[in-house]
Amino acid sequence: MIRQSPHTIAAITTEMVFSLLGSTFTTQAQASLASDRDTAFQIAQTSQTPAILTAEPGSEINVRSGAGTTFSALHYGVPGDAVVILESNATRGGTDPVWYRLRFVESQAVGWVRADFVLTGTQEAIADTCHQEIAKARTRIGDVDNAYLVKVGIGTTNSPYSDRPYNFSLVLGGSGLSTVMTSPQFMLNISSNLINACETLGSVAFYTSGASGWHEVFGVVDGVVSQFSCADLSSSRPRMQWGEMNCNM
Repeated sequence: MIRQSPHTIAAITTEMVFSLLGSTFTTQAQASLASDRDTAFQIAQTSQTPAILTAEPGSEINVRSGAGTTFSALHYGVPGDAVVILESNATRGGTDPVWYRLRFVESQAVGWVRADFVLTGTQEAIADTCHQEIAKARTRIGDVDNAYLVKVGIGTTNSPYSDRPYNFSLVLGGSGLSTVMTSPQFMLNISSNLINACETLGSVAFYTSGASGWHEVFGVVDGVVSQFSCADLSSSRPRMQWGEMNCNM
């Protein structure tokens, strides 16, 4: 059940003990068209993007008066709270880390939350096991030297599995992101855990936060989570099939 009201607090003395967690976006992200990263993860200042808060179950997520930990904590939210994204600090010239100004659906309270605690693309409840696995993925990526999870997103795909129609997207930042992106077994393990814990996921995509377009996709192919292969597209074969990705972006 989604709790939709932030909770007031008397004082906050420490920041949450989490390294990074994700946010996602309403733009549908085709797993086989993973080059849509820039569109899928762009938040316009005037947008009303639906999302939910996500963190380790039982956590309290600080909601601040501005885009940064130096701003006071006005109240807190909990995993599953339904929100809409009003703007991103990226629209004000800031990009690292990304923060969102949110409005809580039920209480209409407004405040700023770091993007890695915001799962965009849905206001539907997700299982505690899914929240927990997102938190574990964030921690594992954050444990890699100079790498961190910037934000996460969920969107529909062209999955052939009717019970697994969604793609989960992770955007990585830091100078160490190439360590993650060149470690297929590491990404496969994270993807398998997310797909197993979040029962409607058919695929997981990893993106870099820069403009290079570098991405890797993992998903359920013939009942097994596998790395998607590069598509060899031509005029006679302009579309990718499930299990393929465009490596020329």
